Amino acid sequence: MDMEVFVGLAGDNAVARYRLEANGRLTLQQQIGFPGVAGKGSSTPMAWSADHRRLYVGYRGVQPRIIGFEWRDGMLAAHSQAEVSAPPAYISVLNSSVLGASYVSGVITRNPLASDGSVLPTAQVLDIGPKAHAVADAGGELLVASLGTDRVLQLGWQNGQLTVEGPRYLAAAQSGPRHFVKSRTGILYVVNELSASVDVFGPDRQIRQSVHLIDGAGRGSAADIHLVPDETALFASERRTGTISAFVVRADGGLDPGHRVETEPEPRGFAIDPSGVWLVAAGTRSHRLAVFRINGAMLVPAGMVETGSNPNWIEIV
Repeated sequence: MDMEVFVGLAGDNAVARYRLEANGRLTLQQQIGFPGVAGKGSSTPMAWSADHRRLYVGYRGVQPRIIGFEWRDGMLAAHSQAEVSAPPAYISVLNSSVLGASYVSGVITRNPLASDGSVLPTAQVLDIGPKAHAVADAGGELLVASLGTDRVLQLGWQNGQLTVEGPRYLAAAQSGPRHFVKSRTGILYVVNELSASVDVFGPDRQIRQSVHLIDGAGRGSAADIHLVPDETALFASERRTGTISAFVVRADGGLDPGHRVETEPEPRGFAIDPSGVWLVAAGTRSHRLAVFRINGAMLVPAGMVETGSNPNWIEIV
């Protein structure tokens, strides 16, 4: 069955939509710009509403904002937008709000959503420490990765307001937690940007294992992390080497090394399709998309297409 691939293009202030065919071929279907936006943003984090009727995009440029698109009749259409108090590196749609993690400001922002899904102005700014880089629900825990403090914090809700409940997962010093994903068995996998590693935390929130994405000494630049739908394999990207590393997920949640593959330069973002067959990676420096077939803990190159400027975030539905 064909699927839709949505690519955030920071250099074009736009979202490109591709059709992912059953053979792995990508075909451009639409490119839609950000209304009223002038200067280029640095990245374009995206998140869907729970019903997949609206796609929200964070603009990290002059006058940062959250932009909402409506998905109807097989097309994206501009729906609403509102300014956000701090430029978001990552966004999530939770509790009738768009939450943003701001790397430059070290805060979490909350923009409420109206009953029709329209984005409203920022209603709350929560200080969580330097270099916030992800905010998302992880198996019932609302977590924030703080790259600058080497912690993953848990947030809560009190009277409709976000609160900090405290640090829950502690990484090694100067490792730089960036993104995370949690398994259905309660194992949290955190990709660390600076140490180019993945930490495996057990349900007790203690580190069980750390695995590296690059060989040799030197600082890394790890970026994104995803599990396949059946949670038998995990993938993580590293920008300095332009690679994606695969790991076999054992029954206890631990990781065994799989295959490491070269992809497009600076794979800041990638996504796995809902069937677990295809992985699409964005090369922010090459302005191309790479398609891989997933074969266990191995990626098999399946194609490449030119895209717009600075592709950095991918969603597949």
